[in-house]
Amino acid sequence: MKRFLGIVLALALVLGLAACTSGGGQPAEPAPVEDQIALLVANKDLWYQDAEDYTPFYGVTDLDGNGRLELIRCVPGDDWWDTDTFYAVSEDCKEVRELAFPFGEDHSHPDFVDFDQFRMYIGPEGRYLIANDDIYMGPSQASDYTAYHVLDYITLTDESVEAGDIAWCMMRDEDTNGDGLSEYHISYYPGGDVDEEKDGDWYRTAPSEQFPGYEEQVCTVSWWSVGYETPADDEAIRTGLANSWEGFSVAPDAEAFVSLEEDPYYDFYAAGAGGAHIYQAGEEVPYFPSYWDIKGTWYLQNAWVDGATWYVGKELSAGELNIMESGQLYMDYSNTADPRGAYLITEMNMTRDSRAEGTSADDWVIVYESDDGMWELQLRPDLDRDMLYVTWYEWPEGDRSLDPTGINLEYSRAAG
Repeated sequence: MKRFLGIVLALALVLGLAACTSGGGQPAEPAPVEDQIALLVANKDLWYQDAEDYTPFYGVTDLDGNGRLELIRCVPGDDWWDTDTFYAVSEDCKEVRELAFPFGEDHSHPDFVDFDQFRMYIGPEGRYLIANDDIYMGPSQASDYTAYHVLDYITLTDESVEAGDIAWCMMRDEDTNGDGLSEYHISYYPGGDVDEEKDGDWYRTAPSEQFPGYEEQVCTVSWWSVGYETPADDEAIRTGLANSWEGFSVAPDAEAFVSLEEDPYYDFYAAGAGGAHIYQAGEEVPYFPSYWDIKGTWYLQNAWVDGATWYVGKELSAGELNIMESGQLYMDYSNTADPRGAYLITEMNMTRDSRAEGTSADDWVIVYESDDGMWELQLRPDLDRDMLYVTWYEWPEGDRSLDPTGINLEYSRAAG
């Protein structure tokens, strides 16, 4: 009997250790991820937000590496301003709490949902995720400047999300050559100190200088949103959160880490410099177009599947393509000659933009992909003619290793 009682007590001890905290209140093994996601779903009234003007996006993460999930809600807004809210599973895994996230005019507000990968530094003081802010109007320390790109860090505590500026990449709008036209002049500064000017190389590596000796890893966040035609029931939310968590990772990736140290000049142009003359250290630097130049509504003019077969005009093809300020693409396309009928793309995300080395600005490409990766749209703007050329690839049988089928589309800003 005593032996049986001992077995029962041992089992009770094992079950007790499986909870988020031990009986003495000391941290133990976190609850299984499935249980934590179920807890998030059960508390959806705290964090879930219906789409109004903009679609909310959600990311399930474990940024601090403690085994307890966080949920990031990002809601795009007007004037490139995102509203980000952080929630976390409590230490006892019985509650979901909103984390304090103080930010204000004294430092930048990171743009999370615009990116899927981030630099992360892991060391003795914790984990620091490096985020970007691509449009940021004059900080109080430099009111005569307009800052277009800022490197921020965020780190999580038990109760809050701490954020701060690392470096500023800023522009002054000024006419220095007396031609009556303003130029944009680029300057680089440590966050909070406009008296110490740096160069572009420093700007790229400033986070590594701030966190010397830390492990350099790449944090991948998989964003999820509820589509306009998807019912926001518990099962749909659970599936979305589970898929988001499946795409989350923190791992060493030297190649990806270096790719995140992008040329700050390019970030300026991607932020919408508007084609003005741009100078750095007194020398003019080249300007390339960006999705900010092509945002808005484009109307289908032509559609064809190869050089011989054209589908032209309202009787055969119709559609609109809309690029939002957040960079998301919305599209509908119909063609009576295509038995598959109309296509409707409500939420396709930009995955990359690039310009082949040695080519002109006309060869600049912006790439959108569906969430499952089976559709890819490559956009090539011709801003002189106000035309947008799109190649739409679709992989058969859901297998990206096969050769895709393609259709070419031409859009202009004028309807008809």
